[in-house]
Order: sequence, then C-alpha cells, then structure tokens
Amino acid sequence: MDDTTPFAQGTSPPRVSVIVPVRNEERYIEKCLRSVLEGTHPTYRLEVFVVDGCSDDLTVGKVEDLIERERWPITILRNDAKMIPHALNLAIKRCTGDYICRIDAHASYPPEYIETLVRHMESRADVDNVGCAINTTPSNSTVSAQAIALAMSHPFGVGDARFRTGVKEEKLVDTVPFGFFRRTAFEKYGLFDEEMLRHEDGEMNHRIIRSGGRVLIVPDVTVTYYARPSFAALARMYHQYGYFKPLAQAKLRRPVSYRQFAPVALIGTLAVLFGCAAILRSLPALIAALLVIAAYGLAAVISALHLVTTRGERLKLVPAIVAAFATMHFSWGLGYFRGLVSFVLLRKRLKDIGTTR
Repeated sequence: MDDTTPFAQGTSPPRVSVIVPVRNEERYIEKCLRSVLEGTHPTYRLEVFVVDGCSDDLTVGKVEDLIERERWPITILRNDAKMIPHALNLAIKRCTGDYICRIDAHASYPPEYIETLVRHMESRADVDNVGCAINTTPSNSTVSAQAIALAMSHPFGVGDARFRTGVKEEKLVDTVPFGFFRRTAFEKYGLFDEEMLRHEDGEMNHRIIRSGGRVLIVPDVTVTYYARPSFAALARMYHQYGYFKPLAQAKLRRPVSYRQFAPVALIGTLAVLFGCAAILRSLPALIAALLVIAAYGLAAVISALHLVTTRGERLKLVPAIVAAFATMHFSWGLGYFRGLVSFVLLRKRLKDIGTTR
C-alpha cells in the first residue's frame, strides 16, 4: 500500500510487530505475508519477524526473495528449537511495536486485518488481547480435505469455540486464534510457556484472564485458515492438542475449558463399559457400550447432514465428515489420557519425554 497514507486524520498509526513462526511452509508463506504487508495498515509502521524452525524446504528462500523484490520490513530469525512458543519468545524479545501480532503461516488475512484489530485495541483499554473468527477452508479439493474443513467449523466438532463457529458481536472469551496483544501484556503476564508445544496460545490467554486481564473476539474481520489435508494429519494435530491439555491444566490449576472434556468423557465411558464387558463378561455393559457408539454415530450423522444442507455441499461428503468428527474426538481424547499419565500421574516434563511436536 502507499506508505504515505494517513492512518486517521493525519495522525501516525501505531507501530505493529508481526511474528510468523514457520517450518516447511513453502506452499503458504508468500500468500500469508502478502496478505499482511499489502493490507491497509501502513507498511512503514510494520516490522515482520519470520521465525524459521530449521525448514528443509523452500520456505526461507521464498521469504528472502520477497525481501529482495518488495523491500518489505521482514527479518528472518532462526529457531533452533523448532517449536512455536520458542519462536514467539525469540521474536517478542526483538519487537519494538506498540502491539504484537502473532499470525499463522497456514492462513491468509483480509487487507483490513491489522487496522481493524488496532482500532478495537485502541477503543478498549481494558483488553490485553484481541482476535477474530476463522473461516476454515479446505487445503485442496479432495473429499477428505473438504470434510475436515467442514467438521472443524461445526459445534459438534469443536463445541462452543466461538472463533471456529463464528461470532456476531464483540464478546469476552477464553481464547482467540493467533492473537493481537498489547506489547505490555508480555511484561505483565510473561512470555509464552515453552513447555506448551501445543495450546501455547490457550495457556497464555488463560494466564491473562486468571491474572485479571481480558481477551476479546470481534466480528468485523475474519481470517482464512487452511485445514489439515488428510485424516492422518488431523489425527496427529488433535492427539497433540489433547496430549498437552493436562499440562496446561496442571500449570493453571484449573480446567482450561470444560467443553474439551466431552471427548474424554466419551472415551472414558466406552473404556469402562467395554472393560466391564470383557472382564466381568457383562452383556448389559456391552449393550450399553454399543448404544453409546450408536448414539454418537447418530449425532455425528445428523450434524454432518446439517452441515451439507446449510452449506450447500454434496451429500457424498457426509461419511467423510462423520469420519472427521470421530478422528478429532477420539484423537483428542486418547491424547488427553496419554497426557494425563505423562504430566499428572508421572509428573514428567519435556526434558523427560523429548520435544518432538
């Protein structure tokens, strides 16, 4: 955009530091950076840190080409730890902006994204972090990718996560995706917890709220997020989400979100019923377990039908959407129980279990 464009009635816009943690994002990185740097917030009031986690693809080369061609204010940092919270903290220590905007390379942002969040921040002195809803989009045209994107935007799949299902008005919430923070928030509440290889943003937001701060979601801007393309990738992601949830709860000494206990309750119930059926040879327990599975399946099918009818999608997506729901829920639940054993019962920490994400 024209760097001489005034922000509002001749006043200088606030300086915004943008942090982009990346690792092997050659497919998405240019589109992501263009969506931010070609937006309505003046480029001369931006500084962008691309924090690379030792990519072995063309990610860094593409960023270097953009710097040379566009002369954009981008700095590439190397993140030897390869993990997102490490990348965020590495860049935060270098930031000079009034606000710090964490973005995801697996997404693209509307032109008014930063300007809109700045406006909300400057009108709400009581808010430490502001974010918006995401529009989950398929990564490609395959049936599985389309089904995954739909499942990740329906309440049956993600509960009452407002940033995934959409918002119609400003609302204080427990977390937002990515995050647009006052720089002073990190002075008040600390940096991202580097043990949280997943849920680093959720843990940060709950730490803010626990300390008396506020997190706001706004309706007038939306981010396009590209969902995982396969059931295997979806399973890995949700298993890790579930795995690190007990660690977050242990650190915060409270549940991060009650909605996330639903998959845990489902798997726990089935484990108890099937266990009773196998050990005690209980036919009622077996019947009860099968009824639970049938009820879950029916709810999943109804939700999938609701998705395809309201979104104008093809009916042939229904089985894949049901599979996506099950992949999300069972991967999360199994990950949670594994994390419960690791972090709560055995009191392990990352130094004991490694740091492979």
